Amino acid sequence: MKNQHTLLYNLYVCCFFFGMLTLGSCGGSEPGQDLLGRVERLESFVYKKDAGVFNADSARALVDAYIAYVDASPKDSLAPEYLFKAGEVATSLQMGEKAIEVYHRLYTDYPEHDKGPMGLFLEAFTYDNLLKDYDKAKVLYESFIEKYPGHSFADDAQGSLDNLGVPVEELIRKWEEQEGNSQAQGAGMPSDDAPAN
Repeated sequence: MKNQHTLLYNLYVCCFFFGMLTLGSCGGSEPGQDLLGRVERLESFVYKKDAGVFNADSARALVDAYIAYVDASPKDSLAPEYLFKAGEVATSLQMGEKAIEVYHRLYTDYPEHDKGPMGLFLEAFTYDNLLKDYDKAKVLYESFIEKYPGHSFADDAQGSLDNLGVPVEELIRKWEEQEGNSQAQGAGMPSDDAPAN
C-alpha cells in the first residue's frame, strides 16, 4: 500500500511539473512580454518623479533591460526607441563605451527609423564629449553631415566639428563675445572688430 502511495505521489509530481513546463512553453506570455514588463518596472523606478536620489544600479539594470528586449524582439517597433533610451541612460551614467555600442547599433540596425540618424550623431557626440576621442568624433561628424545634410542636427554636427576639442569654458567665452558684438552692432555701436575711422 505504501509503495502504491509513493508511486501515485511520484506520478502526481511528474504530471504537475510536466504541466507547468507545458504551460510555460506553449501558452502564457511571449519572451518579449516578460522583458517588456521588466523594462516598465525599471523605468517607473528610475524615472520616479518623487525619488530624491538617482539610483545608478537601477539605471544600469534599465540599460541592460532595454538591450535584452531589443535582442529578443529586434523587429518590434519599440526596439529602436529602446536603443535610443539605452544610449541616453548610458550617457547619463558616463558609460561612454556602452553608449557608443548602443548608438552604433541604432543607426546600423535601424537606419530608416527617425532615431536612426541620431544614433550616428550621438555616437560622434559621445566620442567628442565623453571619451575625448576627437579623431573618431571628427570622422563620425563628417559622416553624419555627408549622409544627412538636410537633418535638423546637421548644423550642430558642423558646429561640433568647428569646435572639436575646444574646452567648454572657451566656447562659452566665445559665444558671450559674439553675443556682445551682435548686440552692440544692433544698437549701432561699432564692435571691437570694426575698423576705426
